[in-house]
Amino acid sequence: MLRRYKRILNDNTNVTKITPEVAPWLANDFLPYLRLLGIEYIAWICSSDMQIQNDTEAVLEKLTSPVVALFDDMATAYEWLSTARFQSPVMLNTPRSITQIITTLKERISSMSGQA
Repeated sequence: MLRRYKRILNDNTNVTKITPEVAPWLANDFLPYLRLLGIEYIAWICSSDMQIQNDTEAVLEKLTSPVVALFDDMATAYEWLSTARFQSPVMLNTPRSITQIITTLKERISSMSGQA
């Protein structure tokens, strides 16, 4: 049975380094596809690394959906995520089946891992 989730708790506490390709990939590929999959809210726990925090903020600056809130600790992020009110996401692109979206994501991830 396929379950649809609307919330994500993303913990980057232990992230100490990212490659330059990560920020554009998040902004242009990954986060917009989460919106298409029905994700409405993301509680994002930041890395303690200031450069990663700056990169994260730059990625999220222009994102309108899903709603992403940045946090410094798990407890606050969890509290926000568990009380966030949900609304239907706005579909900015032509609706596609979940199978098409997952296939596209897998292809992009595969092509990125082949470039490493």
